[in-house]
Amino acid sequence: GLPEAVREAGVAPGDGVVLRILRRETVEVDEACVDARGRPATRKKRVERNVWRAERRPDPARTPSLEALRDELAQAVGDRAWTAWRAAEPIPRDAAAPFDDARRDADGRILLALRDASRRLGGVCALDGGDGGAILRSDPAGTLLHMIGWPKRPPRAIVVADTPAAAVLARRRTKLPAVWAADGIAPALAALGRRWPDAALTVAVAAERAYAARNAARAAGAEITILPPDGGQALETTPDPSPERRGRGPKPSPTPDREGTTP
Repeated sequence: GLPEAVREAGVAPGDGVVLRILRRETVEVDEACVDARGRPATRKKRVERNVWRAERRPDPARTPSLEALRDELAQAVGDRAWTAWRAAEPIPRDAAAPFDDARRDADGRILLALRDASRRLGGVCALDGGDGGAILRSDPAGTLLHMIGWPKRPPRAIVVADTPAAAVLARRRTKLPAVWAADGIAPALAALGRRWPDAALTVAVAAERAYAARNAARAAGAEITILPPDGGQALETTPDPSPERRGRGPKPSPTPDREGTTP
């Protein structure tokens, strides 16, 4: 019954509890009655009863968040990528164009979040021009992607580019979710194909890099499109505040992701 399910779950006073009915079952119970002579007696009776399961839920106010746990772990294992990302200032969306998932560090550099296909932060890139920049990794084995325009629902189509500038241009031209394949086109196509097997994949590259990308696209069954020159405008962003003003005034509100992310 319900009391037994609560006891088995180890629920203590003050805990939260989730109760679920697993099924209904028919059982025989002894029912009190009076016999023909008016004396107390019992008789068998078939009744329906619920089978319960209880789950203990600790108080959320006393439970550390995933970000807090990862902060502690980062210090213990020397995760420089996570530490750099947490120390950087979120960039307001209206100033972060063309990137959704970017921050600015104390030196004024733009940091791009690099995530795996499940959107867990696996590294950061200190942007240095349209081809990328220095990368700090949390996950040495994962395939890292920078995602632009990611929907809340599973994407039906994804454009994969080989540079940040190409990803921005592809997003602007197609209006589809776009990724910069920081570890290369072929690993990105494989990771995205495993995560979203029903999504149509397209590789978008500049003409001078089309030959190498075409082989990777063909092997993954992806389409390929050639991007026109952007005239250097794809990565135009709001200028960095001057050193005199940096750090003053209210902090900008965090840039919300278009889909929830996992630390």
